[in-house]
Amino acid sequence: MSIIQQLAMKAKQKADKKSEVNRVGYSLANQVPDMKQGFSIQTNYGSIQVDSGEASEVAAVIEVILQHRLARLKAEK
Repeated sequence: MSIIQQLAMKAKQKADKKSEVNRVGYSLANQVPDMKQGFSIQTNYGSIQVDSGEASEVAAVIEVILQHRLARLKAEK
């Protein structure tokens, strides 16, 4: 692999990482708070409705998972 190809690959990986950081940040700022109102989970076998009473608890778990994911992404060099 040439140096130019290696540099191009590293640039793409960096852009992909930045994009993922942005996606996770967006989820934490917008999607997780919205989940607290209630949501549905789509599976290959149908959907599961989560009402607002249970949604806050599920959103809290998702928030922790996404915070860990974001920290891991930011820690990667």
